[in-house]
Amino acid sequence: MVAWVSPKFGDAKIVAAYVPAENADNDKVISIAAMYGSKPLYLALAYNAYDEAVGVGDSLLRATVTWKAGNFGVGAMFQQAEPTTGDSTAAYAVNGYFKSGSNKFKLQFQSGEGQDVGVKTAKIKEDAATISVGWDRKMSKRTKIYLAAHNTTFDDDAKDDFTNIGFGLVHKF
Repeated sequence: MVAWVSPKFGDAKIVAAYVPAENADNDKVISIAAMYGSKPLYLALAYNAYDEAVGVGDSLLRATVTWKAGNFGVGAMFQQAEPTTGDSTAAYAVNGYFKSGSNKFKLQFQSGEGQDVGVKTAKIKEDAATISVGWDRKMSKRTKIYLAAHNTTFDDDAKDDFTNIGFGLVHKF
């Protein structure tokens, strides 16, 4: 992989990368992203061009925005994929959080048209939507516990709908 990171232009920078083909199953990827971050706002726009063997399609465009102020934060992401064959697909996500003392409460909704929306694989053939709720509790500067629940529904077949619940501990060394 060859990557280039621009010098900062105020609060903005550009990152570009080229990943050459390693074998017949792994073709090249070209990626470019522009990012702007000045508290409380962060903006990013990224474009990836894939060879067909990657299995994702010809290109992927993603835009992200976040805003943080005090104990609140919100974010949104939009993604447009242009497949090798067939119609383009889109996905989006919106999220937010609220901090209170050592606790952080989170909520996210994401939806996608026949592509990866954060669950299963990138080969989902139907529209799907996921709603997630979460709670983090900071135990110390380096340790937190978390609890999260996700409910995913598919437009075409209710028997594939599922709910996940997860919990854990994160300790930074």
